[in-house]
Amino acid sequence: LPYLNHSIPLYRSEAAFAFGTLQDSSAYDELYKLLSDPDIYTQRSAAFAIGQLNDTTKGVDMIAAIQKEKNPIVLASQLEALGKLISNQQKTFLEDYPLSDSVVNEGLAWGLYYTSIRYRNVNYDKAKGNIKHNTKRVEKGMQLVSVSNPYSVRYPAAHFLSQMDPNFDLTPYLSQIQDLLSKENHPIVYCGLLTMMRRVDSTKRVDALSEAFNHADYRVRVT
Repeated sequence: LPYLNHSIPLYRSEAAFAFGTLQDSSAYDELYKLLSDPDIYTQRSAAFAIGQLNDTTKGVDMIAAIQKEKNPIVLASQLEALGKLISNQQKTFLEDYPLSDSVVNEGLAWGLYYTSIRYRNVNYDKAKGNIKHNTKRVEKGMQLVSVSNPYSVRYPAAHFLSQMDPNFDLTPYLSQIQDLLSKENHPIVYCGLLTMMRRVDSTKRVDALSEAFNHADYRVRVT
């Protein structure tokens, strides 16, 4: 614990990372202070450690830190951590978060991915507008997985989309998914996009899957 306040930045950073590895909440107050540390690597380690706590009560604090943060490297770490902390009621924060440079977008994509894993089996009430809520998630993911973004962004975005609510029908997005597949040249991202077809009407996805069966990469053919 004393190393979190050490005069050497590397010690503070490594100590914060260690607390994250241990998923130890006893140092939360000190870790939160380190989100404002003058050393960006210490800030990143602190964000990671807080995210590893997997505690939704800490989501509000991380959102407050994100709203004040200006450094894209730190911001990316905070957005990723938020995906592990955010409550079901706070999910729209990440969905509404504006796209930025590739560094920030990578953190946002990972944050959305972790959120999807956490809440993928939550039942959505159509009468209360959650279909629109899911639509926002798809549209954000489609923007992040565009080939105009680097692999570091497309990879988590594709797997975020693959973890969408299993009850959400993606048939209206079939042409967009096909377009993304036709432009994607990385097999791992391609696989993530391909899994979206599970949520497309089976009578309409056969043609779209035919190219995948003949793909050069075995991982794509297996998917």
